[in-house]
Amino acid sequence: MTIAGLLTLGGLGFAGGCSDMKPGNLAAVQPTTLSPRVGNVFLFRGIVGVFSTGLDRLGVEINNAGVRADVYQDDQWKDLAATLIDRFQRRPDAEPIIMVGHSWGADHIIMIAQRLNAVHIPVALILTLDPVTPPDVPSNVIRCENLYQTNGWVDIMPWFRGVELKAANSTITVVANYNLHDVELGKLHPELYAPDANHFSIEKEQKVHEEVIRQVLALCPPRAVWYAQRNAAHNATLVQYPATQPTAAEMPTTKPARTLAAASN
Repeated sequence: MTIAGLLTLGGLGFAGGCSDMKPGNLAAVQPTTLSPRVGNVFLFRGIVGVFSTGLDRLGVEINNAGVRADVYQDDQWKDLAATLIDRFQRRPDAEPIIMVGHSWGADHIIMIAQRLNAVHIPVALILTLDPVTPPDVPSNVIRCENLYQTNGWVDIMPWFRGVELKAANSTITVVANYNLHDVELGKLHPELYAPDANHFSIEKEQKVHEEVIRQVLALCPPRAVWYAQRNAAHNATLVQYPATQPTAAEMPTTKPARTLAAASN
């Protein structure tokens, strides 16, 4: 019997089926896209994918918002890391890398970022949903937002809760942790407060989807805007010359060079 079947018999049923758990297409990974907005979003399911079916819907929503998004199984993380290194290294035209992960999938996207860090490939944004045993967020990640929930004494079992994240270098990487069960969070950010969310539903919460899409769109502008920004940044690095050339009177005076014949006399 499959792991999914055992978990179902154990009373931890899941929405969706095997069709929801197909591997992501590594051949489609490219540094540039053809979507209306720039950016590559890689979503990673948790263990065997059975509790992360909300990511499939989230992937559709991100694509509908105009940004390329693909969903992967958690055991594909090493293959995706190798593919990103192969295709994004030495590509200054590469569009932003954004990764979203649930449960162990959240842990694994941080591990992917660590491998990219070793070859100096930047990651624009990581969005984690209930990471369980995560490493520190490496310094090639510009921003990380962690949406998680806690359940008191039940948190001794890592498959029922999420945890806070920390940056390997907090002076470089911004890490924002939001506990969706925190009443104080509800006062400051009611759009994120989800007291009924649990480890098996957090990636299905519409509030979570809206927050992920908001963060993605903030970093993935329309293609025309992206190119205009890149061209402006490039032009700012060019040497700026005066609009008019100096007149003869303004040119520095120099002595005429001696000819070879004159030098021999």
